Amino acid sequence: MKQRITVFGEESQVVADDLEKAGFAITSHKPDVVFCHGGDGTLLRAERIWPGVAKVPLRLPRHVKSCPAHSRDAVIHRLVSGQLERSRVPKLEVNLGAQQFMALNEVILRNPVPTVAVRFRVYCPGMSNKERTGDGVVIAGEFGSTGYFKSVSGRSLSGGLGVALINPTVPEDLALCSEEVSVKVVLTRGRAVMTRDNDPRAVTLRSGMSFSVALGEGHAEVLGLDALACQECRRHDGEAFNPH
Repeated sequence: MKQRITVFGEESQVVADDLEKAGFAITSHKPDVVFCHGGDGTLLRAERIWPGVAKVPLRLPRHVKSCPAHSRDAVIHRLVSGQLERSRVPKLEVNLGAQQFMALNEVILRNPVPTVAVRFRVYCPGMSNKERTGDGVVIAGEFGSTGYFKSVSGRSLSGGLGVALINPTVPEDLALCSEEVSVKVVLTRGRAVMTRDNDPRAVTLRSGMSFSVALGEGHAEVLGLDALACQECRRHDGEAFNPH
């Protein structure tokens, strides 16, 4: 039986044609694999739509000049021959009252109005729970720490959770937490929004509301994650992209 593949992202018809020629069955219903053609954001969106289904990520060729190992033909060949390495990426579990969310990259508390600061407390080892003022806070796991978290903190993680303040009135170092730790954030005054990954559906928080973030039991299954992190692939303008 042919393996069922859904193509998600830009230039999907061209990719679907190539995969069909390689012997796969193209489908939009209950796929065995989702081929994510676009980049980091495409992978994040695909994981929200098809959680638990294996993903094959591949950057758009018009954005980067792929090395020989990460051209579309090469990745499809490796998929056909079963040579794509399978990675299990831990996901973040977010609890907000009776609601529960999952994230792959990061969870962020932000000021909904750029001219108004957020006041909040963070409860986690290595950081005092005093009230803080700033644009917010970002919490990431190892996978997401090379994105926005690194832009804010200047660092990435090798495990566990990281907590970094966004433009605080009093600069502080980030906090690093073990895999067993849960981080709690309490909004102490005003309004804020809580977002996860690149999901446009932000959740509005009001004074006194809180949420917690921990490494959950769920994982994202990714085949060929090296295609996103490759240091040899380069943007067409000559600048290195920000590998995830």
